[in-house]
Amino acid sequence: MKTTYYLARKSFILLLVSALAFSINACDQINLEDCFEPLNGTWVRVKSSDPSSDCMKVVISGEVAVLFANPKNVSWVDEGDNLWQGITHVKALQEYEMQVLGSDGNYYDAVLKLTDPNTINIAIDTGGSSTEQEWVRVGASDVIPECEVSDINGNWTRIESSNSSLDGMRIKIVDEEAVVTFLPDGAPLFSIGSVAWQKIKAIPGGDQFSLEVYGSDHNYHEATLKRIDDNRMELTVTLFGIRQIWER
Repeated sequence: MKTTYYLARKSFILLLVSALAFSINACDQINLEDCFEPLNGTWVRVKSSDPSSDCMKVVISGEVAVLFANPKNVSWVDEGDNLWQGITHVKALQEYEMQVLGSDGNYYDAVLKLTDPNTINIAIDTGGSSTEQEWVRVGASDVIPECEVSDINGNWTRIESSNSSLDGMRIKIVDEEAVVTFLPDGAPLFSIGSVAWQKIKAIPGGDQFSLEVYGSDHNYHEATLKRIDDNRMELTVTLFGIRQIWER
């Protein structure tokens, strides 16, 4: 009786282990679509060792990821290009091997790990060194606050304000900072290369940004930046109610 029970129990355990192994490897052996289902969709790059290329979006469909949006206008890749290719499942639907397009136009081996249903980490082997990226799942039209600021990156000129002596001043916005690039004759306060604005952050739900603006008292003050259109912005310094218009 004990022998029969032992054999039955052993058979059940072996069956359970076999079923589990079959389940884990099912996507490799039966239905490849099941392998990619956890990945398929739109993803945005939110963190990496090269922030200048962050905020791009890809759409994963099966074995490839196509660049869907390039908000920072990265020059080495175009929308519609295969940013990733040869995506292959290797471990229980949570780890994949693939090739990632590099800024030199070559593809490099990489490992993609699905850390949760909405986050993936990528480690890229560039030959002797490794770079890492973090991507999060989004809807195709979702606004990512930490990426929205890239829409205003570039050169801007102050064309209207309550202190006309600084009208004509130019700045260059790069992500969270705006640096002075030109000053009209006799302009007070600033010098070329000084940080005029800092801590620029997109406010979710609209074309507005919070930031800190350098003032005549040599302190930074809270301000709000609002896009009027693609080429004009209105800056309001919260404490003083100072209003400025900037043009791209």
